[in-house]
Amino acid sequence: MSNFFCDKCGKVIMEGPNGHYVTGCEHYPLTIRRKGDKIMKELFNFYAAGVQFHELKTCISEVSEGDSLKLAAEPENEYDPNAVAIFFNSEEQGDVMVGYVPAKLSAEVAATLELEPIAAHVAVLNRAEKPWKQLKVAITTVEA
Repeated sequence: MSNFFCDKCGKVIMEGPNGHYVTGCEHYPLTIRRKGDKIMKELFNFYAAGVQFHELKTCISEVSEGDSLKLAAEPENEYDPNAVAIFFNSEEQGDVMVGYVPAKLSAEVAATLELEPIAAHVAVLNRAEKPWKQLKVAITTVEA
């Protein structure tokens, strides 16, 4: 097992039993996922925005924590030229738009999407919550 330390407060980041690295540091929510011998650093973690206006409700029964999500920049979006849409690949419906990267992160995520390969997945799924708190998304670096 390998351990790291938070570069902000010094708290330990430990490898958990499921192969994920976790920390109890509240101000710096870092998670590192291990895939084989590759370590993927979490870049962003957020609740998907606009879920109540899109189609998560039509496929939520198919969605599970850890499922891959697709990100698509929308430079022609009339409300936010940095908008990044989030899609779930439903077996029944194909790609379903489930929400957006929140506006406060959209410029940074859109720029990162252009500069380097990144991956998105369902970090937390809570079907019983209000729509805007049902889907938490994590974006990580992609293993080399």
